[in-house]
Amino acid sequence: MLKKEDVADYARIIGGCLLFSFSVNVFVVPAGMYNGGIYGLSQIIRTLLVQYAHLALPSGFDIAGIINFALNVPLFYIAYRFVSKQFFSRTLFGLVIQTIVISLIPIPSKPVFDDPLLDALIGGLITGYGLGLILRSKGCSGGVDIIGIYFLKKDIKVTVGKISILVNAVIYLICAAMFDLNIACYSVIYAAIISYTMDRTHYQSINMLCFIITKNKELQKRLTQEIGRGVTYWDGKGAFSAEEMNVNAVVISKYEVKALKRIVNEIDPDAFVFMSEGITVDGYYLKKL
Repeated sequence: MLKKEDVADYARIIGGCLLFSFSVNVFVVPAGMYNGGIYGLSQIIRTLLVQYAHLALPSGFDIAGIINFALNVPLFYIAYRFVSKQFFSRTLFGLVIQTIVISLIPIPSKPVFDDPLLDALIGGLITGYGLGLILRSKGCSGGVDIIGIYFLKKDIKVTVGKISILVNAVIYLICAAMFDLNIACYSVIYAAIISYTMDRTHYQSINMLCFIITKNKELQKRLTQEIGRGVTYWDGKGAFSAEEMNVNAVVISKYEVKALKRIVNEIDPDAFVFMSEGITVDGYYLKKL
């Protein structure tokens, strides 16, 4: 049976897929722009099939979503074997939803805006936020995101957004050489906005240093068991009350703040908690999704 947190994660995955699919079909494809990564490669293959193989497609339908799903099949092995079964199942779920939705949303015959820069800006913001929601839900939309999460698990200090930029550079060089230089340039702007928005939404690199001052010694055990983080503590004494208490220090990711607050409130609602955001951690520190 799914927990409440799992239901919320799957709801975010669905929401992220809806935003991604809407943005691509409404802002990107009508403007002739290309996504980066595996989906961008799928769009290139689609264009080649239509222009050179003369593949007939129904009006308003884009086969790129189906091609993208097929190209992601080998990457599912990486997700299953090297990341986690949970990540694999959520990624597969998200990609199935994305493929269905992106195949159903009709593509307008004309771009939303007369200026392609506006399509790149609005489309990039919506797409990046949608992808960030999926990543925050412990899954991804497939493609280079799987490679990015794999690097994250291996503690290779490269963000998902930066990996996307590197892969996108190759994709857009192909676009510039085979299709249109202006479209390739607008696509680069679109991809840069996606990467920036996605990293800000996902905030995968944000670590939090938390100090919890409490009289309840059960807190250390609960934090270790339920969050899976090590806790360092020492004896303290209140300067005003002279009461003895424990000072607990723990480093968590920003994703785990909600769980930590829940545990603290259950153990000791009167505990004093303060946090510092964006610290740098050296040594052994498990990166989790």
